[in-house]
Amino acid sequence: MNEAYLVTLNLSRNEKTIEHIRSLLSTVRNITIDDEYGIVLISDKRDLYAVRVIGEVNTNELKLIKTEIKEVYGVSLDSRVSSFC
Repeated sequence: MNEAYLVTLNLSRNEKTIEHIRSLLSTVRNITIDDEYGIVLISDKRDLYAVRVIGEVNTNELKLIKTEIKEVYGVSLDSRVSSFC
């Protein structure tokens, strides 16, 4: 069963594109970035962003794959987040 996860990432301003995030996650099988959800700025000071992915995710494995990934949270498909700025 596919589930939704919120993935927080540290990205520089020129890296905050869906294309860049898709390339970061390209080695992870069975997940899809939710393009409609988009990229959400969490903290401008910390260059922290969030995207939602859908699929079968091993959260610990995902965090180990890329240093840019800070946390992975299970969420419902209708969840939204807001910036802390």
